[in-house]
Amino acid sequence: MSFQFSLAAVLRIRLSLEEQEERKLIRIVQEIALSRQHLDAVDAQEEEVVRRRHEKLAIATRATGLHESYGQIEELKQTRGELEELRRGLVQLRAEQMKVYATAHRNRRMLTDLYDERRAIYDANLARLEQLAIDDTFGARHNRR
Repeated sequence: MSFQFSLAAVLRIRLSLEEQEERKLIRIVQEIALSRQHLDAVDAQEEEVVRRRHEKLAIATRATGLHESYGQIEELKQTRGELEELRRGLVQLRAEQMKVYATAHRNRRMLTDLYDERRAIYDANLARLEQLAIDDTFGARHNRR
């Protein structure tokens, strides 16, 4: 007689759902890190453009070169704004996904606890039956003498 858990299929499904939600959460966290890297790259580009503009100002240069650097800075500021908006959306999505993952984890944990409880009861009953069989065998041998 082996251990049977009537909700084993449900437990497998809930475990699968929990893992799926965890993978989604990991992807969102990775996207947040990537957006941070893009923001850092935009900051570095902007610093480079400003540095070059200051170098151009130190020497005689055409107005078109300066105008171009202002255009680049504006473009980088717009890109930064878009990246920051994306990052805010990802942070909000992460918060929502954390709630979904926590719910999936809680649901799976509830079934796992039930499984563990029933398994412990089964193991205790099995040990009791084995002990009774050993006691009966010992008693039968002892009575033969």
